[in-house]
Amino acid sequence: MIRKLGNKLLIKVFNIKITLKNYLSNEVSIKNKLIPLGTNCYVRFKLSQYGVKPKKNKGELSFPFDLSRIPIEEIPKILKNNFADYFDNIEYSVNNQHWINTKYKILYIHDKTKEKSEFITRYKNRINNFNKILKLKKVILITTVRNLESEKIINDIYEALTKKACNDNFKYVVCNFINTEKKLDTSKINQNIKYKEILCNENYWNNWWQTENDCLKNNYEITKEFIDYIKEISNQF
Repeated sequence: MIRKLGNKLLIKVFNIKITLKNYLSNEVSIKNKLIPLGTNCYVRFKLSQYGVKPKKNKGELSFPFDLSRIPIEEIPKILKNNFADYFDNIEYSVNNQHWINTKYKILYIHDKTKEKSEFITRYKNRINNFNKILKLKKVILITTVRNLESEKIINDIYEALTKKACNDNFKYVVCNFINTEKKLDTSKINQNIKYKEILCNENYWNNWWQTENDCLKNNYEITKEFIDYIKEISNQF
């Protein structure tokens, strides 16, 4: 079976995908341009999976919101205080075997180290990368969220980013994965925000990290809509 995702060819043989992205994508030119900004690891995972965002071995930096799960309402609070108290409420969950920020309700499900000093050093480096990149180059910051209920939250995030960046060298993108009942009043959203609603069933949202194949109905098409939208914005910026 042969499918096309944007300008990338996928060949599926016996449930194994072979991708030509390593040969066709311009990974060097987009390095450190697409920055995840919550609410989980969807942005980092999907964009890297399909060759739109380079992987670490291609020189891509890591940032504080890449691989954590965070409620969207906590993001503007962290940005506005410039991560000032980010490490004040860090605890290790023995049951879940990962770190938790109890104040901001952040789950670091991919950071398995049990050494607090190592964890803090890792995230200080990621925060430093984030702060520097906002000052140095044009970037696209991307939030994915499920059934967003308030326009104010993303407006607050955009305002905080504007103050941190001190310039207009960024785009803020919000992809709201909705069901048929959940939609926002787009007239209340800051017009500088690139906002897109993507119709998404529970099957997709609960299983998006799994390999997309014919067993996961419509998953391929939903991912394609997200990927194509990010590529379109990236090509224009």
